[in-house]
Amino acid sequence: MKVSIQQPEFFPWTGFFNKIHQADLTVVLDSVQFKKRYFENRCRIVVDDQFQWLTVPVITKGRYHQTIFEVNINNDEDWGAKTYKKLIHTYGNAPYWDDHEPFLETVFKTRTWDRLVALNMEIIQYLCTCLNLSFNHVYASQIGSVETGSELILDLCQKVGATTYLSGAAGKDYLDEQAFKNAGINLVYQDFEQQAYTPFKGSYIGAASVFDALMSLGPDAAQLVFADAAPAVA
Repeated sequence: MKVSIQQPEFFPWTGFFNKIHQADLTVVLDSVQFKKRYFENRCRIVVDDQFQWLTVPVITKGRYHQTIFEVNINNDEDWGAKTYKKLIHTYGNAPYWDDHEPFLETVFKTRTWDRLVALNMEIIQYLCTCLNLSFNHVYASQIGSVETGSELILDLCQKVGATTYLSGAAGKDYLDEQAFKNAGINLVYQDFEQQAYTPFKGSYIGAASVFDALMSLGPDAAQLVFADAAPAVA
């Protein structure tokens, strides 16, 4: 069984979904420490041929060591309405806006969210449906592990019965490849590069949230996700 392990990001990029596509099981890594100014509570969208951050405000004061699972959204401000307004301004004239507007309105104007991971998973599962992906997943917080770093990844792989671990390219910097070999788990690295596409306005400037591609390409955005390169074997 090929397993990938990914942190639950906010409106992730195409490569995030490429790993879901390649894996038989995704471990949602919600048990590690939350990082400020990373992708768990923000994503890149394209506005006037420039990247802009779309950010969910979260509570971090006095919670420096909280895990992703523990992170609460800061609902003192009406961030949902602000986010929805920003999305309308950016993508309201996109050819596939009407397909996604009901979901976005429900998520950002109708529902109230306390935990960041709940919001992110709602969005990730919706995007998987849009991209025709089967998202078989479990949560690291429910599996449990006291390990860190490479040992954490190996431990999670063993607990879910992985025979192959599909790592992101950054795993080359910290994974103990010999430990995986000793455990009988084949270690491969994702070899993925965002393909350029024609946006509904302006020009392509690089990888943003996969939502940007969905607004321009509709169902054809899935072809960006399915564009596999052969994984590099460790």
